[in-house]
Amino acid sequence: MNYSITFKPLAELTPEEKKVLFGLTCIQEGHTRSVFQQWLRHSNPKGMYTAMVNLGEETVAWAAASTHELWQEGKIGVFVKPEYRKKGLAHLALDSLLTETKKHEERFPKYWHYNRGLERVFRPILDQHGLKDLSRDYEEYNRQMGQ
Repeated sequence: MNYSITFKPLAELTPEEKKVLFGLTCIQEGHTRSVFQQWLRHSNPKGMYTAMVNLGEETVAWAAASTHELWQEGKIGVFVKPEYRKKGLAHLALDSLLTETKKHEERFPKYWHYNRGLERVFRPILDQHGLKDLSRDYEEYNRQMGQ
């Protein structure tokens, strides 16, 4: 299957794109859902970015990240339609998101965090990009923040 990736700051999403992404977050359970839905509803989502994975006209996955301290700096998430899981789309979305966000954002966090239980999804991509997993590197983070 040929997937295409669309990268955008949240501020540039159309109302229709927001509606589609909001619907994809409803598939997931837990706290992350409400955080990312809040991001989609925010009137000025500064420092927030998305990468959408499309199959033809259909968005089948998306990833989001915040680089702004007011919006949980370093928060990252990914959502994939159930029928498209286990096809590498989470990795594809996250890789594109981190690659493009680095190009567009001066203030790019070194430490990232995500919902617990998803280490197998997030740790490999964070390692690939030379970034730190806040849950794994918390003591190091605290030492650097204390300096």
